[in-house]
Amino acid sequence: MEFKSRILMLYKLLLTPIVCLLLVATAVAQTSDDEKDPFDDDPFFTKPIQEILSPARFSDNLKKQRDRVLLHGGIDTRKRDLYGYSNYPGLSTLLPNLQSVRFNRVDGLTIGVRMDQLNWSEYREVRPYGFADYAFARNRINFGFGLERVFGSKKRFKLGAEYHNTTDSDDQWRLGFTENSLFSFFSGYDFMDYYNRRGVNAYIVYRQSAWIDHTISFRVDEYDSLGANTSFNLFGGRSHVRPNPGISEGRYQSFVYALNYNQDDFMQLRNFSLAGDLFVQLGDFDNFATDYRHNRYEAELRSVVKIDRLSALKARFRAGSVTGDEIPRSFALGGVGTLRAHPFKSITGERMLLSNVELMMGNWQGHQRWDNDWIHLKRIYYSLFADFGWVNSNEINSKNPVSGFGSFRFGDVKTDVGVSVNFSVIRFELAWQAADILGTPVFWVRLNPVF
Repeated sequence: MEFKSRILMLYKLLLTPIVCLLLVATAVAQTSDDEKDPFDDDPFFTKPIQEILSPARFSDNLKKQRDRVLLHGGIDTRKRDLYGYSNYPGLSTLLPNLQSVRFNRVDGLTIGVRMDQLNWSEYREVRPYGFADYAFARNRINFGFGLERVFGSKKRFKLGAEYHNTTDSDDQWRLGFTENSLFSFFSGYDFMDYYNRRGVNAYIVYRQSAWIDHTISFRVDEYDSLGANTSFNLFGGRSHVRPNPGISEGRYQSFVYALNYNQDDFMQLRNFSLAGDLFVQLGDFDNFATDYRHNRYEAELRSVVKIDRLSALKARFRAGSVTGDEIPRSFALGGVGTLRAHPFKSITGERMLLSNVELMMGNWQGHQRWDNDWIHLKRIYYSLFADFGWVNSNEINSKNPVSGFGSFRFGDVKTDVGVSVNFSVIRFELAWQAADILGTPVFWVRLNPVF
């Protein structure tokens, strides 16, 4: 028994630096600068602005307004959309946005390779993209591959198709994959739930401007439940490892429309930024060979108002609705990235509203502005935040996506408040339920912004 314990200790000592190095290397690769987007020089959408200001001059002015104090990054990529952190915001509805190296209680350690999707500047090239990785705890290969082509005289259309068979999750909007991998590996706390998704997807993307993308796709997916295959972690113990909940298994055919505005969260004005996403998935059709008959609607708005050189107000509003007779997955609030003082996924239902507000106050300590350094102890900022969440937990017998919201009452809104201290990437949070402000707070360590 003692010999076995020593072998396990040696195994952990050898595995720890390897996993940390791989995860950090993956995060570094994600935060590197992207290729130049040819639409960067397209200011807004109207000709009068283009006639008054030359593209080069307007582009220079716009870059001066992209103040990273308002878009401070985390260990995952800085960009995000409705589905969470993504190297390709606005396109994460197409192919699962998985990291090349990750760790969780279902796949265990996963290592693979990835070929990115086409940049909009790669005109008239048909190019493959995709990923393949090996999940050691499942003893299998996850993969996805596709073909894409950018076309049109102004390079504003992208046509593609892909096939995938991989572990997937609906929880990337709560926190990033790299952040969650580190939590899971070191402590056993895995804040995502997983299922297997196998299917095909054909799509077309129309880039209306540098700010707006429209995506239409048709997809067929088989969903299967997965169990927790490993309880390995360095310091948390087996008791911290949750079972992976099952899902309603079956085939789902659907049409998807996605609208993405300001995917890179650029500042439209010197002191103001607004970004938003809309996702509509329609599968409630009589002639579809599907096991699920439901439609799903989700929307998110993110805004930043710069108050002065040392402070800014950030806000996010998120709404969701799911309708139909066979609903495999509803909405859940509570825990990381949502209502931070409430238990994880403790509030569920078919209609959901969520709002997060954060007042950031900076301490430059001799520096002119925050930059993209991951950890800088001299660049500290503090935040006051509030989370508001509401879910209709009653059964709703209606296919109207707005039905059920009529029962909204301010007295039913769950409210959490808190404070945080931020050292560039590393963030320490204390959150209280407003109804029990003198109670024990919930303590969080985060490696990404909440939104």
